[in-house]
Amino acid sequence: MWGLVKEFFREKGLVRQHVDSYNEFIESGLQAIIDEVGSIPIEIEEYPLKIKLGKIEIGTPRVTEVDGSESPSFPPKLEYAISPTRRHYILK
Repeated sequence: MWGLVKEFFREKGLVRQHVDSYNEFIESGLQAIIDEVGSIPIEIEEYPLKIKLGKIEIGTPRVTEVDGSESPSFPPKLEYAISPTRRHYILK
């Protein structure tokens, strides 16, 4: 039996199942959740809204500056900050 276990770890590695599961979630699971939810109602008495969800896109991290310019961002540079003008979280 130990031979079978050793062979499994030699072929698949210790974390392969987690990496495969994550990749499957990113490639199809996340979109399946978005498709199932469909839309998000925003209940404001005077002006009810509905946000319709569509195709998601996952790309490299980037920062959008106040002037609209974009630049790539990498983990050491990523941090949450509250924008005083936009009143929501932005990546810096």
